[in-house]
Amino acid sequence: MSDLETERDQLRELARAGEATVVELRTTVDRLRSAEKSTSDEVARLRAKNDWMAGRIDGLLELVGRLEDADRAHRAAAGELRLRAERHSAAEVRRSPQMNYTAVYVYNFISPFLLEETRGPSSG
Repeated sequence: MSDLETERDQLRELARAGEATVVELRTTVDRLRSAEKSTSDEVARLRAKNDWMAGRIDGLLELVGRLEDADRAHRAAAGELRLRAERHSAAEVRRSPQMNYTAVYVYNFISPFLLEETRGPSSG
């Protein structure tokens, strides 16, 4: 073979190798585009889920606040009822000495329940 034919064959091999490289690069670019699309879709899904969860957390925090307010109101009402019962019991004892035993009995019976209401649930 002559030098021209050898050079021609080398150039053909380089052209084939270049075409193979271009095809390989196209395949790689297509895979990267597909991965980018999948990643973008996953990011959008996670953002939507994050927004939903933030809304749920806000709703739960509002509910907790309302429950705490209701608990405070309940405790205050229970304390007021306990004080009223104590005052009523003391007034009854002063009015009628023969009712002393009954009033003390009723107060001693009811008082632990009222105290439990004002303290909240026991820790045991």
